[in-house]
Amino acid sequence: MTLHLLIALLLAYAAPDNTLRPRLRPITAVAEVAAAPDTLRGAVCDSIHLNGYDKPLRASVETMFITNGLADSISAVGITVEYLDLKGRKLHSRSECVRVELTPGDTRMVQLPTWDKNHSFFYAGGQHPRTSGVTPYSVRLSANYIVKSSQ
Repeated sequence: MTLHLLIALLLAYAAPDNTLRPRLRPITAVAEVAAAPDTLRGAVCDSIHLNGYDKPLRASVETMFITNGLADSISAVGITVEYLDLKGRKLHSRSECVRVELTPGDTRMVQLPTWDKNHSFFYAGGQHPRTSGVTPYSVRLSANYIVKSSQ
């Protein structure tokens, strides 16, 4: 009997109560969930062009341009950035999902936080710093997947 009384008290205590604050109202309807947008992988990713990469020595972001070569609008691109020394050896790599609204044929500049937190590396295709003891690198960019806009 005591256990039943305890459970009843806990249930009554956990039940939502009315509030005196005027703008707060209990949720009465469930919001509709939008249909998930299409994600494309494979050869179609060759229609996304990644170019114009840059990261000066002291920069905290890396920039690049993404061009949509598809007939559809896109809302995000999954990219892989491989960082290579000047002999082609891999220093680091990472994959990122870049949210960008691109209509067909459109180009946008995007930014990623830099992988070089110590500011010891600079992109060899960009401006060469006057500082000595820093390492140049190159990049290999590729698109892994495309998220089509839900329209």
